[in-house]
Amino acid sequence: MSANAQSLHRLFAPRSIAVVGASTAPDKAGHQFLRNLATFPGPVYAINRTAKEILGRPCYATLGAIGAPVDLVALCIPASACAGALRDAAACGAGAALIVGGGFGETGTAEDRSRQDEILSICRNAGIRLLGPNTAGFGNLSRDIAASFWAGLNALPKGNISIVAQSSGVSVILATQLQNVGFGVNLSVGLGNSVDVTPADVIDYLAEDDATAAIALYFEGVTDGRHLCDAIRRTVPRKPIVALTIGRADIGTFARSHTGNMVGSYGLKRAALRQAGAVVADTTNELVDAVIALSLARIPPNSDPGVGMLTGQGGAGLLMLDELRANGISVPAFAPGT
Repeated sequence: MSANAQSLHRLFAPRSIAVVGASTAPDKAGHQFLRNLATFPGPVYAINRTAKEILGRPCYATLGAIGAPVDLVALCIPASACAGALRDAAACGAGAALIVGGGFGETGTAEDRSRQDEILSICRNAGIRLLGPNTAGFGNLSRDIAASFWAGLNALPKGNISIVAQSSGVSVILATQLQNVGFGVNLSVGLGNSVDVTPADVIDYLAEDDATAAIALYFEGVTDGRHLCDAIRRTVPRKPIVALTIGRADIGTFARSHTGNMVGSYGLKRAALRQAGAVVADTTNELVDAVIALSLARIPPNSDPGVGMLTGQGGAGLLMLDELRANGISVPAFAPGT
């Protein structure tokens, strides 16, 4: 296992989980997060300073009061309290953390950017891998882990398709679309602001994951496009990646307020994805169709693929040929032997 995979193993395959901000109120993220972990096979710790018990689990006032190592700490608390909680997580030897709430770099204010820099510094110094902030969490269904406040996550069927999305909402949409056509999910993760764990990190992790046959990728903008393309290039000889991005129109202001990432050039992103070996989709429907097909069967990857056409009707053949070549697909002439 590579160093990157080892560092993310405590995030995506934890042996124990603590929920800081576990709540007695059913409408709170901390309550639903704890409820979703009912299927988790390891210890789950509810952290709440005043409650004695939530959903049948005893509560601890602090992480330090647990008295046992914790792999993953989920923070369902206000942004202003996250730095202190991460210091507590470091003190108890946590290997990973995720932050559900917003109020960090995505707002664009100097105060919130400073808060985001602070939590990243704490995690880097402690060796904690951080998912988010501004994420709904993840589901690793092959391991019965639903580390998210999304109530429908536990109802998803298990499958061999993994979803890596900058937006947690889009990860939910894609997982639901797969479910609606009878296919399941292995790992589904919403990255949020991606201050530490990036799309490239997760793709490298999934390249070594035996439970993943194909990867669906959605992203808006990245700070290190070369890192992402290199990860895709390393992975596609082993596993196909279908990618969807945004930016056909000018939506930069909204995108920055969503996850704090610049959108960048749409044409450049698509060209780079194709050059790296990803299949590029235009819509979520196209992405789902392509990733399903590639999860079922895949011919060996080819740097210069072609499609041969044999048709008994000229007009229909011309329509298909026009569509193929308009999309940049090579349609080579048949050799005499063919």
